[in-house]
Amino acid sequence: MLAAAALLALPGLAVAQNAAPDSRALNALQSRAASFGISAADAADATVSSQHTDAQNGVTHVS
Repeated sequence: MLAAAALLALPGLAVAQNAAPDSRALNALQSRAASFGISAADAADATVSSQHTDAQNGVTHVS
């Protein structure tokens, strides 16, 4: 059952991985607003002020 759920989730994960890093960060913030201690309205008003990809390890930092 768990394996079937994981397989069903993979296409959605692939779509999310193809989204731009700033969009993924904003979506993560908005979907987890309560866990960060902010309101849904505050999360919806958030904007990305900068992003860069580390040349050494390929990690994209979004703030």
